[in-house]
Amino acid sequence: MEPDKKKIEIEVRGKIFKIDFVSNWVIVKYEQMNSKLQKLQELYNKLELIPPKEEIKNIVSEIKELGTGLLDEKLEIIEEILTGNDIEYDRKWWERKTDAKDIALFLNKCVFKDTIIGKKKVAGN
Repeated sequence: MEPDKKKIEIEVRGKIFKIDFVSNWVIVKYEQMNSKLQKLQELYNKLELIPPKEEIKNIVSEIKELGTGLLDEKLEIIEEILTGNDIEYDRKWWERKTDAKDIALFLNKCVFKDTIIGKKKVAGN
């Protein structure tokens, strides 16, 4: 293991995952997913301003389009992280035994483990 890389243990609902390697593919996919999440937040913020009825329809349509498949994207990233660390990936477990916060914390801890942020503390540590 390289000196500036660290192996972390992440507990999710009683399971411990030992993560050493996070690929560039994971980082790119994570950033793309986060861009979508930021855009979704911007759209939700627009709805809070109570725009005209026609604009509401457009915003809701865009939210549906952006939100479709987000869980699949997150699980695809998790699968890549786990298999890249020789850990068996059980999609059913992730779908049925975790919630949105579990998944977000797991991804954040993995993606930021070797950054300055990760070395200080990632939210949820």
